[in-house]
Amino acid sequence: MSLVLNLGEGINSSRFGTRWCAEGALIVGAQTRGDTQMLLGESLLFGITFKPGGFSFFHRYDPMERMADDVQPFDRSQFPNPDLILRHPAAYVDRFYLERLKPPRFSLVEVVASVEQHKGRVRMDELMHWHCTTARQLERQFKQQLGITPKEFIDLTRFNHAFGVVQREAGSRSLMEIAWDCGYYDHAHLANAFRKHMGLPPSAFVLSDSSKIAVA
Repeated sequence: MSLVLNLGEGINSSRFGTRWCAEGALIVGAQTRGDTQMLLGESLLFGITFKPGGFSFFHRYDPMERMADDVQPFDRSQFPNPDLILRHPAAYVDRFYLERLKPPRFSLVEVVASVEQHKGRVRMDELMHWHCTTARQLERQFKQQLGITPKEFIDLTRFNHAFGVVQREAGSRSLMEIAWDCGYYDHAHLANAFRKHMGLPPSAFVLSDSSKIAVA
C-alpha cells in the first residue's frame, strides 16, 4: 500500500491509462501485476510505501480489498502537509505518522515477517500453526489490511524473490535452476508466474529494458 502526492504534472501508465496521476494525493493498493509508467513534463512526486500490513497502523480505509490493483484519489487532509514535506521531508513525515500510530487489534506484522523470511516458500497450515490462528481469520485480516488474500501474498512474495534472482543471475544460471531454488516446480511454473505478474515470460523479461533496473 502506498500514498503518492503529485505536485507537478501527470504520469502515463500502461495499465491505468493516460495521466492517472494528475496533481493531488492518491492511494495505490496492492499491485499484483507489473506496470510501466512515464513521467510527463516537470513532475514532483513524494511517496510513502508502507510495509505489508503497516498501512492499518496509521490509516483506516475499509475495505482494502477494493484497492487491489487499483489507484484512487486520497483525502488530502490525511496526507502530510506538502510544504513541510519539501522543507523537512524525513523529520516531518516521521513526526506526522508517530502522532497517528494506532495498531490494529489483529496485527499481521509477524505473519508477514514469517512469509518474507521464508521468501514465500510457506504453506497456509504452517502460518496457522506458527501464529495460533485460523484460515478464516487470516483470510479476513489479509483482505482487510492488505487487500489481497494470504495465498496471494505468499505467491507474490515468492515471485518477488524469483524476480530479483532472475534480474541478477539469469546470465549465469539456467532458469530451471532458478525456478527450483525459488520454490517453483519447474521452468514452466516460473514462466507462468512471470506471465501472470509481468505479462511476459522470464526469457523475454531478461531481454527487456525493465530487467536493467537494479534490484536491492
